[in-house]
Amino acid sequence: MKRIALGFADRAMATELSAILAEIEQVEVVGVLTSSAELVDHCLRQETDIVLIHDGLGPDSATSVIRDLSFRRPGMASLIVSSTGETQTVVDTMEAGGRGVLTYPFVFEQILSRIANASAWVDQMGAVLAGRAAGAGVRRGKVVAFAGAKGGVGATTFAAHLAVDLHQEWPTAKTILVDLDLEKGDVSAMLDVRHTVSIADVAKIAGDMTIDRIQDATVVHDSGLTMLLAPQDVREVDFISPEALRSVFNHLRREYDVIIVDAGAHATPAQATVVELADEVIAVVTADVLCLRSLHRLTTAWESLGVRKEHDVRVLVNKVDKSDLFPSSAVPKLTRAPVFTTEVPQMARYLEPAVTNRDPRAVTEKQWWTLIREIGRQVTTGPDAPLPAAAAG
Repeated sequence: MKRIALGFADRAMATELSAILAEIEQVEVVGVLTSSAELVDHCLRQETDIVLIHDGLGPDSATSVIRDLSFRRPGMASLIVSSTGETQTVVDTMEAGGRGVLTYPFVFEQILSRIANASAWVDQMGAVLAGRAAGAGVRRGKVVAFAGAKGGVGATTFAAHLAVDLHQEWPTAKTILVDLDLEKGDVSAMLDVRHTVSIADVAKIAGDMTIDRIQDATVVHDSGLTMLLAPQDVREVDFISPEALRSVFNHLRREYDVIIVDAGAHATPAQATVVELADEVIAVVTADVLCLRSLHRLTTAWESLGVRKEHDVRVLVNKVDKSDLFPSSAVPKLTRAPVFTTEVPQMARYLEPAVTNRDPRAVTEKQWWTLIREIGRQVTTGPDAPLPAAAAG
């Protein structure tokens, strides 16, 4: 059953089209939206396979809506309903990522044909996105994103230390660490890396991106770990659009087995994009009221943007101290997100060598690396995960 959303300001036209679609098997109209903003919001929040957009919808043009949805919901088919049927409409639709044009007045045979073609395309894209298409043998790396509920809770530490450890413990695989904390970009400081290139340099050529060009913008830590870092110049951040990031991560998935991302602690467009794309999102918190309020605000922002629901985020509790008045056992009661059974105790003293030497490998406390590997085991194993059990242990 294909779920169809209609974007029509003209109620009479929408009613007429809905009646025709009701005669077609295996399709269901799940919403009639009367503005472009409502239509985009519906498609991001609800499961939708096909969207039909009247060229008089507004306030945003139908082609701009299609372009937006094609980036944010690549497996959904969009078609324009045109009252003119002009050739330029067809060209604009295809360039925006649309799958076809319907003309008004409606003709049943045309609608039947367009819906059948769109349904077949949705099925094919679903297979591709799930890794089941003919090219499923191509590498599809796993994206694991760490986001801090607020600053200073340890998200960057976990992302950097896990990436370094994975690279050392699993040398036959390809791991990359991506710094998308565009507010601070602390990965380079934590790993003592100087860089003049960044993810912004890749984003600038989003229309002509290749994996070779992405690798030209990476730097290599002396441990051998590859990194794609945040720009040093805050003005460069404007180049890092959601569309560019989608292209970057599509290329990275084909080149690397594991992509570890520091997503920062702010609900920026870049963070929202990676939260939507990631296979696993770990929200790092500390057991205190302020941090859990920040977690609630962050997950609410993600839900309102339609990128990820709270129950699809996993919460990692860091800096647990048994003497704290606020017990870590209260965290699962204050969030709908699943909480890691593994808690990380307050280990600032043991992590000091890493901060001083700016190198995670300076930490000699075995408990820390046991915890890091346990977290890695939980977020990188699964039916489609690349990490073998031997490397995880």
